[in-house]
Amino acid sequence: MTNPTGFTLRYYQQDAVDAAVAHVKKRLSPCLLELATGAGKSLIVAELAKFFAKAAPSKRVLCIAPSKELVEQNAEKYALTGNQASIYCASAGKKCLRSQVIFASPQSALGTIDKIAHMGVSAIIIDEAHNVTPTMQKLIGAVLNYEIRDKLVNDKCRIIGMTATPYRMGTGYIYAIDATGEQELNHDESKAIEPFYSKLLYKITAGELVSENFLSQVKIGDSEDSYDTSALELNKMGKFNAKQVDQVFSGNTKTERIIQRVIKNSVNKMGVMIFAATISHAEEIASYFPASDCMVITGKMKKKERQEGIEQFKIQQYKYIINVDVLTTGFDAPHVDYIVVMRATESAALFQQIIGRGLRLHDEKEFCLISDFAENIERHKLQSDIFTPEINARIKSGESSEISVICPACNAMSNKKRRNEAAYTGLAHDVFGNFIISGTEKAIAYDDDGDPCQWEGMPLTMEVLDPTTKDDFGECSFKEIPVPAHYSRRCNNPEAYIMSGKPIQCEHRYSMKICPDCHAENDIAARHCVKCKERLVDPNEKLVEKAGQAGVIATGETKTVHCMSARFEPYISGGGSYSVKVTYATEIGAVVAWHTKKQHWVFNRLAKANGWGVETIDAKYSQCEEWKVAPNEIKVKKSLGQNGYAKFEVKGVEFLVEQVSEQVE
Repeated sequence: MTNPTGFTLRYYQQDAVDAAVAHVKKRLSPCLLELATGAGKSLIVAELAKFFAKAAPSKRVLCIAPSKELVEQNAEKYALTGNQASIYCASAGKKCLRSQVIFASPQSALGTIDKIAHMGVSAIIIDEAHNVTPTMQKLIGAVLNYEIRDKLVNDKCRIIGMTATPYRMGTGYIYAIDATGEQELNHDESKAIEPFYSKLLYKITAGELVSENFLSQVKIGDSEDSYDTSALELNKMGKFNAKQVDQVFSGNTKTERIIQRVIKNSVNKMGVMIFAATISHAEEIASYFPASDCMVITGKMKKKERQEGIEQFKIQQYKYIINVDVLTTGFDAPHVDYIVVMRATESAALFQQIIGRGLRLHDEKEFCLISDFAENIERHKLQSDIFTPEINARIKSGESSEISVICPACNAMSNKKRRNEAAYTGLAHDVFGNFIISGTEKAIAYDDDGDPCQWEGMPLTMEVLDPTTKDDFGECSFKEIPVPAHYSRRCNNPEAYIMSGKPIQCEHRYSMKICPDCHAENDIAARHCVKCKERLVDPNEKLVEKAGQAGVIATGETKTVHCMSARFEPYISGGGSYSVKVTYATEIGAVVAWHTKKQHWVFNRLAKANGWGVETIDAKYSQCEEWKVAPNEIKVKKSLGQNGYAKFEVKGVEFLVEQVSEQVE
């Protein structure tokens, strides 16, 4: 495809665009494109942004990238299509929302997401999509759930991610289905835990691009004198212990010998990138190079100083650039032809990002040399293929990785990955894959070793909302359901009958989301009901969210609204403190709040209006359900909750004089 300005997409770039367009024309589910570092993802972002801008001229296209460099790079490529775009990125010093296509960082976009969502968003295109951070999830949730006057604005918004490394440390692959082959493959739970994207639509690896001369050829250098990293252990955050890292790398006698080898290997090299473990380690490495030919870049440097150093390296004023925890993404210096890894990487994704810095083509580059002096190739099992790590979700020690489960609908038996949360440690499970606890009922169960045993127990249950019990306030009561002992969502029925050459899909779902409108069963991650197409959301969250719309109440605004009725319920927290849960039915929807005696200016007025003396509230606490008098007005303040939904704090209540006087009498 040729744009008015003359740039042409490579065949694989066009194939990726076509795959994404075909998907979004039929489905709303988030999809993913896997393209190696250097494959030209920026051009694909530009082409997809142009497609959505043309398909929905009245709505915005939001293009997200994790760094200032990538935001600006993607915007530059989009400008080549002949169209204008805005950049909203604080670190770039630009905050503009005027254009239809907006390029932004996640942090900056989240700060003004109400304004963006209010304009209408047809698509969110995410670069470096493996960064499924809480910020990114909040941003997406805020856009998808945005309403104006009880109507969703962005319910048809598409989400497309692209990355060179579609996996995360600990949780495995970030997609549920691989649709890149002739047959769609579901990832088992040992490879992908709660993946964000539904399908991987297209894939081209660095190895394929190298073989087709779209990326630089690679040679793996010897790793003699490598650091011994066998003592490094991961902490609870999935990072190497900082003290152990410092002991392995800082002050190590091997450092000088490694640098001597690097200098020898780089005689005919143009640009050398060295990845150090710590700042002190980087400074030590730099001491073995001529100061006039070496630059140290760290995240602790001032942005201006860091940027000046990077630009000097790009114009080859320096031959060597030593960095700590930076320059792994969004860094483009095609002349780099030697990658030196002198740090241990916890994740395979990070190591792939590092070696990807040397893969871009350059007229004077014959090949890129990669020297790994920290045993990363062995750690990530890359001996046979430097570009293809072995990906597995992390299993906690002492726990079984798989359990055998019988489907209660079709009786098919299959192996599922056992849930490994600490709360379920030591619990047995029944033949249907549900946790069981001690009780009076006998059940056939299996221990963590998979051996059958007799268990005096009953199913472990949890409370979920039952949409069939929705009342006039929009609230639902709870029902008890068994807790699955595995991560699987649906029966894959490996023993299904074969008709017309195709397996019959069992309809049983181990975990599900029930549509509050038609009560149909849906996948736990579904956004819209498969039967009635209505948006799927917790009925209570949907009710509370009604009040959170721009034009009604803006984020940070305090506003007085009319209250028509209220429901009062006694509430005891997990810590044993008392409060009254109040559901206010207002002109902008329902607002839920919890009031205690500490909030005397709210709590006391509610109590007195209903004929109670504050001093006797504890004794009559349970009787608050009998309260009938609702305030005439309430004062509410809107903020953004941790889950991306609007959060409301009731700051005051006002009663009519006649309401209060009637109770006093």
